[in-house]
Amino acid sequence: MGITSEFARYGAKLVNHQWAVSALTDDEWVASLWFHRISSEEGQLVYRDLLSRWTGNGNRLFAKHLELVFADQRPVRLVIAKTDNVALIEGGGDGSKAKNTFKARPEWIGRVTDFDGNNFTIKFDKS
Repeated sequence: MGITSEFARYGAKLVNHQWAVSALTDDEWVASLWFHRISSEEGQLVYRDLLSRWTGNGNRLFAKHLELVFADQRPVRLVIAKTDNVALIEGGGDGSKAKNTFKARPEWIGRVTDFDGNNFTIKFDKS
């Protein structure tokens, strides 16, 4: 499915479907996170990344949301993004240039557990 429709499953609307990868609802944060960066650890899904890995409008909005959500301990809702070009993504390239798919995973609810201004961790528990 497309990113817009997967965010809509949570009642979230992207400010710009070309570059935004996160959105706030009244009480949750919806984030599109790369599948290849998700690990399974002790029954949880764990996502680790760093903001400095990529740039652009999507990064700035994501960083703003991340800071707010970490401070407020707002729940995180997951949209898994899969790409056909992991090297492009990991190199900080423009993810919109790759073929990507998106899938909402409403059965997982997360929290930002660590954030130092660059490195962050989000842990998801199955509801």
